[in-house]
Amino acid sequence: MNSFLNEDDPYREWTRTHQAGFVINSYPNPTSNYLMLHTAQCKTINEGIDPGSPRTAYRKTCFESRLEAVDWAESQWPGALKQCSRCHP
Repeated sequence: MNSFLNEDDPYREWTRTHQAGFVINSYPNPTSNYLMLHTAQCKTINEGIDPGSPRTAYRKTCFESRLEAVDWAESQWPGALKQCSRCHP
């Protein structure tokens, strides 16, 4: 697991080198109010609405596998993890 906040270059490198990985997008301090699971290549978290805007203003917690991401979220916020409707992780 790797977590990125206000670190766009390391986050982009992680997604480039872990194309089959998964990312949980959350508030800077994760809560059960917003935890969204994406594939590492999802355009929603990598391009967004404004291509020039920072990618890691929201925390990106990155995982090698879907199971690892789900287990991490469920251990802290049971039932809170949502799945992106664009990339369908």
